[in-house]
Amino acid sequence: MLEDFQQELLEPYHHALSYIGVDFEREDVQEALEFCYNGFEAALQSVIEYWLWLKQRNQTIEYPIACLINALNQQWKPSNWEEEWLNLPEFKRPSQRWWEAAYKQWGKDTTNQLIADVSDSHITFMNYQRITLKIAYVWGWQRTYHYAIEQLPKNHLLRVI
Repeated sequence: MLEDFQQELLEPYHHALSYIGVDFEREDVQEALEFCYNGFEAALQSVIEYWLWLKQRNQTIEYPIACLINALNQQWKPSNWEEEWLNLPEFKRPSQRWWEAAYKQWGKDTTNQLIADVSDSHITFMNYQRITLKIAYVWGWQRTYHYAIEQLPKNHLLRVI
């Protein structure tokens, strides 16, 4: 079990590392994270930096889990870490990517009137309906919109798309 400070340090990097291919459910990953007290955050940054460096060269990390474990055990340090890398589209949480896309597609006001919550797996609409993010992407914006407005109260003012 990770210490609170480790959990807090891991949070900003979790989705980037998951995208790269780190499986945080694996026992060896959890153990490496749990027993790393020195250079914890630097090691996480180093793996992301290394992945981006390889990406520029059209290469990938062949074994991302082993890479993270080595970085933690050997206390890798980033050479040129930039905090804004965490804002790259591929590193954003699925829920955040969907919200941003919905704002662009439907507008902020409409989105906020239709959507109650978005988790990394589901969308909950104001009409209490719920679908997975995967289904929303398969359906597309128009069908998802119509699903979202079904059974809304008659007094719910909403512009028609």
